Amino acid sequence: LFDHALHFFAFYPGLDCARQITVSDTEDPFAPCGADALLVDAEDPAYRNQIDTLLDELPGLLCAEGLAEQAAGCAALKAATELVGSRGGGHVVMFHASLPNSGIGALRHRDDIKLAAEPEGGGLFNVQQPTFIEEIGNDCLARGVAVSVFCAPATGIYIDMATLSRIPRRTGGEICFYPGFDPSRDGERLHYDLSRTVVQSSVYSVMFKLRVSKGLAVDSMHATWDPEVIDPSTFAVSRMSVDATVDFSLVHGERIEGQKNAYMQVACLYTSKKRQKTDPCAHAAAACDLIVEQCLPIHRD
Repeated sequence: LFDHALHFFAFYPGLDCARQITVSDTEDPFAPCGADALLVDAEDPAYRNQIDTLLDELPGLLCAEGLAEQAAGCAALKAATELVGSRGGGHVVMFHASLPNSGIGALRHRDDIKLAAEPEGGGLFNVQQPTFIEEIGNDCLARGVAVSVFCAPATGIYIDMATLSRIPRRTGGEICFYPGFDPSRDGERLHYDLSRTVVQSSVYSVMFKLRVSKGLAVDSMHATWDPEVIDPSTFAVSRMSVDATVDFSLVHGERIEGQKNAYMQVACLYTSKKRQKTDPCAHAAAACDLIVEQCLPIHRD
């Protein structure tokens, strides 16, 4: 939880409710205690009552404070990604109702209608604080941390989606935007999107490779996010969910008409939610005279 400061909740066995710890240093944010107390298993009976109590109390905490004039959202993002990265990776879900305008990585208001008339929007779609954002993105990729963002500003509240969506696009997170948010109208949609983001099947620290048989080559790839492209046939991303889609364009540099089949193999190294590393492979074969026209099912070993 964040406003002008960062508020952490630590869980210890035997307590009735989580212990709130406030960190006021938003220029150099840090976790006030160990990851074992801040990151706990929601299904563990030792912590379940504390988590349920906290979730019941959160709406009251937010309503009591109202919409903060200062929001240290980027400081919270830095602290959260470092904390999750220290445990070997995972998923950080950020919620914004206003512009993160204080602390490290603070963003400025740039909702000027005059800029929209300038070439390329006058920089409206450029990422603010590019060095800070890229550093967090690189750290997330190195540690297997994905970031999803839910932005729900009320009518008349400006929020910078171009900047806040940059890290989710790089790490394979979800991006959900509800402009002019009205709980009575958008609440059910927010509930569905959040539920699907949390419970859908996902894997982490993904390294993906497409291999093709002689005569074929991978020309380019296109994805619904911005993966770390190592070469046209290989990419890395912090998270892939069941909704992720990637396309590869193949070209043939040699004559393949004399071959009976052309072959493709997909290798994907990833870490599951249970922290188990897996390296499955999938294979497909296509008749050379149909390779351009036929959409093939993939048969797993």
